[in-house]
Amino acid sequence: DYREIHYFNKDHTPGYDHRIFSFVRWTDNEKLIVVSNFDTDRTYDIELKVPEDIIQTWEVQNGSFALEEIFAPESKHQLTVENGLGKIKLLLEPLESKIFRITNESALEEDLFAHNEGKHNEGKSGKTRRFRFC
Repeated sequence: DYREIHYFNKDHTPGYDHRIFSFVRWTDNEKLIVVSNFDTDRTYDIELKVPEDIIQTWEVQNGSFALEEIFAPESKHQLTVENGLGKIKLLLEPLESKIFRITNESALEEDLFAHNEGKHNEGKSGKTRRFRFC
């Protein structure tokens, strides 16, 4: 699935303007957040928002989740969900794009264990996982 979050951020994120574009993509196994700065000179320091309806669709609860940045895996970012709204603090350099994948190390370990044991929807706790992180 795909959904742009650009107009939501234009309305709800200070400093976010028409030179930035953002969207999300997801499957049952992966959740991606994509943001691009199309300005050739300006750096943006923003708190990108992920709207409540997407957070609800993804079945993400309030809390903090590690984000893997696809182009810079050593980078440290997190998605913070408060009252159903997702927020990511980030710095976007001129002409820079970031693709984030939601990760959670403990969930990743459980899913790897479950996959190795031939189970596809359960972690070692026996509870059904909300996400299967890749």
